[in-house]
Amino acid sequence: MPLAKLDPSYQLETRFKLAYGYFGRKQFDLALEKFNQIKTSSSNYSAAASYYAGYIEYRNGAYDQALVDLTRAEKSDSYTSLASYMIANVLYKQGKFDELLEYITKIQQDRSSSNVNELYLLAAEAFYFKGDYKNAAINYNTYTEKSKRKLSPDIQYKLAYAMYLAGDFEPALDKFKALASRDEEIGQFASYYQGDIYLQQGNLNYAVSSFNKASQDNYHQEIKEAASFKYSKVLYDLGNYSQAIDGLEQFLSTYPTSQLINEAGDLLSEAYLYTNNYTQAIEYLEQIPNKSLRAQQAYQKVAYYKGTELFNNSKYSNAVQMFDKSLQHPIDHEIELLANYWSAEAFSIGKKYPESIKSYQAVLNNPSFKQHEKYVRSRYGLGYAYYNTKEYNLALKQFSIFLQEYK
Repeated sequence: MPLAKLDPSYQLETRFKLAYGYFGRKQFDLALEKFNQIKTSSSNYSAAASYYAGYIEYRNGAYDQALVDLTRAEKSDSYTSLASYMIANVLYKQGKFDELLEYITKIQQDRSSSNVNELYLLAAEAFYFKGDYKNAAINYNTYTEKSKRKLSPDIQYKLAYAMYLAGDFEPALDKFKALASRDEEIGQFASYYQGDIYLQQGNLNYAVSSFNKASQDNYHQEIKEAASFKYSKVLYDLGNYSQAIDGLEQFLSTYPTSQLINEAGDLLSEAYLYTNNYTQAIEYLEQIPNKSLRAQQAYQKVAYYKGTELFNNSKYSNAVQMFDKSLQHPIDHEIELLANYWSAEAFSIGKKYPESIKSYQAVLNNPSFKQHEKYVRSRYGLGYAYYNTKEYNLALKQFSIFLQEYK
């Protein structure tokens, strides 16, 4: 018999059964068409049709219409529990996190959802995306305790990360440890943040191991880059300068446009300095067109140390060249004084007394180091240079001051 010839009440029942049959066979478009014919009727099938229509609309991503239909279904005692949970999911999908949290509080108080434990997970996710990591962690933990379920790796990571950002480092560290061995992106992230916690706790040996693990994985390039830098930096902080140099050279080669490039370069130049590899340090620093203050400081020191090395090997002319390079960046004034002093000494040994006089005078032009041994000795050196240029009165004056000060 055609549907139109049936009694109206039978028509609604038949449409609903037909719609539900389509629904059961996952023919959702056909099911929705039939549920839409029933959902606003004043029949016993209205609430059910509204719920299933809302479910299908949610599944299709039609969240606004799903919210309308599920809200209608929620008014029925038979569907209050199911519909309220679906409404919470709709609000989550819409990104209406404040509204979602308010709604969850309401239905938790009313105990109107059979999925009350799942609501803690939705609340945790909402707090997480709002940046309220402390409450996110609380709700993730409550969900774990109440549901008795093992969290998926994705949720485990979010819980660990929420704890990390909330400053709860010890429990976060335990959870990152459980994830760090996973051969996937989550494992790489967990290794990186595990390393960062170790770093903040001052456990550098564990930190370097974690950063190394994260730097070896290729799942997320930004984390790989950051981990590569921190791995090398922690090696530097540990005093493992040779390994740090290898890591930093690799970092600079692999990430030439990194925002960390200047800091990596500064660390590399200082690592060269601490390994006494002055020549390589100078060559590297001289390639940098616009040196940072830290790089200028390193250049001043390394050029000075190279100069003293050459001086001690009796290569006085080459030593002066290095001292001149050091003096191009007079940041550390004691290094500046020493570079001028040893330049003066080198000139004096080479009998270049006019040049020697200028360098000794440069030392004496810095009275803040008046008590410094080299400042006092510069008086004698200057007197000796004047003596050899036959400026005897000036020589006598400097010798006299030297005898007064060198006691």
